Amino acid sequence: YHRAKNVSTSSGRGNEKIHLYAASEAFRLLRFAQPPSLAGDTYLNSMSSLSGASVADFVTKRADWLRESIGDRRTRSYNELERTKDLFRSIAASS
Repeated sequence: YHRAKNVSTSSGRGNEKIHLYAASEAFRLLRFAQPPSLAGDTYLNSMSSLSGASVADFVTKRADWLRESIGDRRTRSYNELERTKDLFRSIAASS
């Protein structure tokens, strides 16, 4: 009940979106870090030749890149939403 009520508010929808982004990022990181037999095509074959520290560093850098990428997408989506709202306001004001 509380979750359904929370989702109906704008902040609840924003939180749901943040959780969705976090879950998808975690899934990509887990998928990327799997051995070739589990990860399929997403695994870099060169990873097997790296030491444990190198793998950890690589995964950390990849996680940082994913966070930045998600943040950039979120910013672009927000800016596009603001432009759309401004357009609708302009149309409403002129009619």
